[in-house]
Amino acid sequence: AYRVWPDKEWYFRYADLFIRKKQYALAENKYEELLAWYADYVESKTKLRMERKKDSYFRRALLAYADLESRILENYEKAEGILKRLLTVDMYHWEGLLSLGDNYMRWAEYDPAKYEEARKTYGILLQKYGEKDTILFRFLEYFIRVDEFEEVIRLKEYFEKKKKLQLDVYRYAELGGYLIDKGRTEDV
Repeated sequence: AYRVWPDKEWYFRYADLFIRKKQYALAENKYEELLAWYADYVESKTKLRMERKKDSYFRRALLAYADLESRILENYEKAEGILKRLLTVDMYHWEGLLSLGDNYMRWAEYDPAKYEEARKTYGILLQKYGEKDTILFRFLEYFIRVDEFEEVIRLKEYFEKKKKLQLDVYRYAELGGYLIDKGRTEDV
């Protein structure tokens, strides 16, 4: 398809269809094929190593590939490597850091030491972008998972007082379950 109608969008279309059909190895191949377009090369005349320009397709492919590896295939180490490749190009990439932190949170269910990596990653986001609801909800999830009750309550109260809250339904529901488990049903 790419030879007939050259458009990088084809790689995403095929990968998405392979994922829907649960043919994950074929989806991985499509992401690898697209990312191969961005590999550095040696210039034939000068023999110097040249860097290919990384565009939005490069970033999008890395994020989608890492999501497949982390969320679906539970290959957290591979997802980490893919996201770090993105962060090498743009170390404060918003979605890249969010995805890396989320990957660490999933990984921490099997290796609790990864909670600290998630906290550090979310901390970088907080330091760079400020107190955005998206980041604070990630911290809420982190504090629930490591059972830091005082921090959970502090964030709950912050969210309750905020007039225009960008609600993260999944993490807010997790807060409700956590409060029930702690016997604080009046707050639920």
